[in-house]
Amino acid sequence: MGWYDVVDMDQGGRILKKLESHDLEFARIGKKLEEHDRRFDAHDLKFDSIDRRFDENAKRFDGLLNLVLEHNKKIETLATKDEVKLLRQEMLSHHDQVMVILLRLDQERVFANARFERLEQKTGLT
Repeated sequence: MGWYDVVDMDQGGRILKKLESHDLEFARIGKKLEEHDRRFDAHDLKFDSIDRRFDENAKRFDGLLNLVLEHNKKIETLATKDEVKLLRQEMLSHHDQVMVILLRLDQERVFANARFERLEQKTGLT
């Protein structure tokens, strides 16, 4: 004699109803899972779109990185602040030397003109 022989018909009916309610609950859960699958599919599409945007941004970032590296190479060839100061000092030093020479020439010209005037007065050429 099995367990089913012990179960009377009234209990069997209740068990069947309970099984039917479980079947309905499983069907409802199955529908929810299908809806979740659809939502996951929609989210997957959004993630695909976001992945494409990340790929585009990564390409842009790579381009910017290359540009920065190029600029760094160019900056390395530029003169440093100390080098510019040294060049300025050298230029000012040479400028000062040229000014000294020009002042001497100007003074010599003034003296030469005065000498010529005196010679012209002595010789009477004026």
